[in-house]
Amino acid sequence: MAEFLIGLALVLLGGAGGWALCAVYGRLVRNNRAEEPGEQERARLREDHQAFTALMGYSADTAYGLEGDHV
Repeated sequence: MAEFLIGLALVLLGGAGGWALCAVYGRLVRNNRAEEPGEQERARLREDHQAFTALMGYSADTAYGLEGDHV
């Protein structure tokens, strides 16, 4: 009987601790939410993405000016 009561107490303590930590974690997540980027930040990100895309398409043909000059 004592083992059952100890087990029940541990389960109840674990549940109460989890409930409390969930509430604390929820408050921390709500307070640390990232804000939306501004228009300047969006423009900078768009330019970075365009530059990255241009670099990914770069090849030896582009470097030597052979691209589009098929003779």
